[in-house]
Amino acid sequence: MERSRNYSVAGFLFSVTAEQSLFERMTNYTPFEGSEGEHLFDLTFGTVPEESDKQLVYIDASADDLPRIELYRVQDDWQINMAVTNQGVIVNRIRMSADFTRATVQPTEGYERFAIDNAAMLLFAFTTSKRHTLELHASVTVKDGKGFLFLGKSGTGKSTHSQLWLKHIPGSRLLNDDNPIVRLNSDGTPEVYGSPWSGKTPCYINRHF
Repeated sequence: MERSRNYSVAGFLFSVTAEQSLFERMTNYTPFEGSEGEHLFDLTFGTVPEESDKQLVYIDASADDLPRIELYRVQDDWQINMAVTNQGVIVNRIRMSADFTRATVQPTEGYERFAIDNAAMLLFAFTTSKRHTLELHASVTVKDGKGFLFLGKSGTGKSTHSQLWLKHIPGSRLLNDDNPIVRLNSDGTPEVYGSPWSGKTPCYINRHF
């Protein structure tokens, strides 16, 4: 039976509709369950037909060890096809409304977690891009109530740098190891938030600094 759950990330809200069995695997989202915040989008698991008249807009295949993302225009909607690696086969299709507020995701069996995480991350990035908010590729440690973000290309040592802080600087804690959220407050001061997306490191902390 399908059901819906709401998640609150960085003060923004989104909903996911799926079978109960999928939610049981979405443990990284559990700390973010809630109903507070500006509603951004609704994401549903379903069927995304492969349209013959889709128009290619962009392909991101910049690194061999990162997913390949193909962006298409389909009538008034967007469609994103994803492969796990640069040369891999498509395992995830996402159909999005023009304003990114509604989306359907169809994963290949065995890639459900890959599908939900990437669909939610993309929708979050698109819908917050005009809301003084950035979803960054970074590792974040917290010390004395402040967040320190380490940015760089994959494999250049962001996570290693954070681990060195944790090992050698007393009082340091890891907030997120891959996709933190940075948001500007109304007075222009920035805050960094944890998210359900933390790469290979299971660090899903619903806090901000």
